[in-house]
Amino acid sequence: MPKRFPWSIPLVCIGTVGVWFVGGIIPIVREVIRPVLLFYIGMGYWIYREHIKLNMKYMLLASIALVLLFFFKLGFVATLLCFPYIMMTLWFGCDQCNSKIGKLGNYSYGIYLWGYP
Repeated sequence: MPKRFPWSIPLVCIGTVGVWFVGGIIPIVREVIRPVLLFYIGMGYWIYREHIKLNMKYMLLASIALVLLFFFKLGFVATLLCFPYIMMTLWFGCDQCNSKIGKLGNYSYGIYLWGYP
C-alpha cells in the first residue's frame, strides 16, 4: 500500500494557517493547534521511521537551534521543528537504562492512568 502521508501535508499547512488566523479572534484555538501538529509530526516520524536517522550529533544541533529559536521569540516554530527530533532521539536513539525493565511488562498506561488526574 502506498504511503499517502505527503498528500496531507498541504492540507495540514493550510488548515494551520487558517486556524492561526481564527485564533486571533478566539485565543484558545491557537492553544489547540500545537498538540494536534505535534501528533501529526509524530505520525510522520512513525511512517518514515526507516528513513530518519536518530543521531546524537543531529540532536545537539536541534537543541542549539531550539534555544536560538526561543531566543528570537520563535518558540512555536522551535517546538514544531526541533522538539520532536530531540524527543525521538532521546526515547529511541539511546540505549535503555536497563534491559530487564522491558521484561517486567509495560507500565506506561498504568502510570498514565494514575498520573493524569
